[in-house]
Amino acid sequence: MKPKVSICIPVYKELKYLRKTLDSIKMQVYKDYEIILTDDTPDDSVKQLVEEYNFYGKLKYVKNKKRKGSPGNWNEAVKHARGDYIKFLHHDDCLASEDSISEYVKMLDNNPDANFGFSSAYRVLYKDILTPSKKQIKRLNKDPMCLLFFNAVIGPPSLTIYRKNVKIYFDKKMKWYVDIDFYIRLLTQNKQFAFNSKPLVYVSGGSVGRVTEECQNSREINLFEFFYLFKKFEAGNIADYKYFKYIISKILFKYRVTTENEIIKLGVKPPLSRMIKQAIVVNKFLIRNRPFLKYARNWLHLS
Repeated sequence: MKPKVSICIPVYKELKYLRKTLDSIKMQVYKDYEIILTDDTPDDSVKQLVEEYNFYGKLKYVKNKKRKGSPGNWNEAVKHARGDYIKFLHHDDCLASEDSISEYVKMLDNNPDANFGFSSAYRVLYKDILTPSKKQIKRLNKDPMCLLFFNAVIGPPSLTIYRKNVKIYFDKKMKWYVDIDFYIRLLTQNKQFAFNSKPLVYVSGGSVGRVTEECQNSREINLFEFFYLFKKFEAGNIADYKYFKYIISKILFKYRVTTENEIIKLGVKPPLSRMIKQAIVVNKFLIRNRPFLKYARNWLHLS
């Protein structure tokens, strides 16, 4: 019989985190689930750990013959899933209470018009709760593209659940904006979403922290992925210039971009849109005319 929800766990090493992840699933009151664990680890250490657990046939272990990396390993888990709902749980995160899966399932059960739901989370590294403000929720309701310009509205995939029948996968060309790209495509298809303000997951920041360290300050990764993603949606409602100043402040000014070629040579296919070209011209003017910059700081939200 097909399960209601597939809990997808893409794994690469880090057994100490994975044990907590599996323990948190074991304690769940809600039982109509399967676990899809896709393993990118080169040795058998993950398999040996999994064999210590008895999920009574609910766990499917998949050893990747060739390492897929992220997000390829994420997509692999979804391909093996049979449930109506996909619930990601990265191997360094864990469910916060025995009712977490039940709460996630209710989000979609109680909102049949929504394909997507997400919750708040405990952030172990920062010892706080990651939750969007009312303003952020309102903004997301109006325009999913806000995710590209305003950080931490939804959070990592472990905080989400979605219907498998949307048939949307993670873009393997990306690793920094990959979740944002996924959310935008999903919410562009259907703007309806469910939100639960309860922190239903502990986010450790383990392997994610290393990806953050690699990507956050990389000029090349940030420029390529921002504009690669931007070009996917520029024919839509972002072409009305409402995000013009944020393109400058969030990316162009930060990385001192003054020519189109700086973006194109990273792999973003030309031509760049008229709006991007104009933003580059304005940014170049600001960089070269420092006295004028002090008058533009408030408008551009520059630090």
